[in-house]
Amino acid sequence: MVTSICASLFAVWWFMPTPTLPLTDSQIRTYQAGHVLESFWPKLSERQQAWLSNVASGKSNNHEKLVEDVKKTYSEIDDTQANEIAE
Repeated sequence: MVTSICASLFAVWWFMPTPTLPLTDSQIRTYQAGHVLESFWPKLSERQQAWLSNVASGKSNNHEKLVEDVKKTYSEIDDTQANEIAE
């Protein structure tokens, strides 16, 4: 019985693939982009969130209405505030 348990553990250890770490450059960039998206996603309007979701899924590439929304949102700020937002 002990032998069969040891043999099973050895078989699992032997046949398990080795992890593919470290991450590739592409995977790291994807992770970083996701982290940035998480930081500003709540600040977007529902329309902007829906548009980005549609673009990501390939359902939309029309950005004219989104640009209009952004102009309305940020038309009241000055250059200093715009630079702070960009940072």
